[in-house]
Amino acid sequence: MLDVARESTAVCREAIMHAKMIYVTGGNTFYLLQELNKKQLLSEIKASIDNGCYYVGESAGAIILAKNVNYASIIDEASLAPDLKSSAGLGLLDFYPLPHFGEEPFTQDVEKTIVRYGQRYDLRTLNNHQAILIDDNIQALKGDY
Repeated sequence: MLDVARESTAVCREAIMHAKMIYVTGGNTFYLLQELNKKQLLSEIKASIDNGCYYVGESAGAIILAKNVNYASIIDEASLAPDLKSSAGLGLLDFYPLPHFGEEPFTQDVEKTIVRYGQRYDLRTLNNHQAILIDDNIQALKGDY
């Protein structure tokens, strides 16, 4: 377990390189992306996934799998990541995960996100008891877990 904001780039890269599973928790999406970018870890994570490493993303950890994270601006405060230069995510999905559907305290923000971005992006909503499983063909399956 490591905090990418506190650990050195070398420690983070070493952990990612040797991981069999990468589990990225929630929090502020923009701050998470900022810290991953500061240490240039996005390409490390992609390479690990390409080499068979499992990736589990919870909340912000799922959102960063999308091509960009702009759609999270209603749920998360972008100002908490003042050094974030780009909203580009990992780009591993052709859709945009939208966690916390129907879950307090996010209910109104998720609904606002759907209204604002639903026509622009292929949003896939999940409540806190669902997951999106990705197989080798990048096909999403959603179910209760």
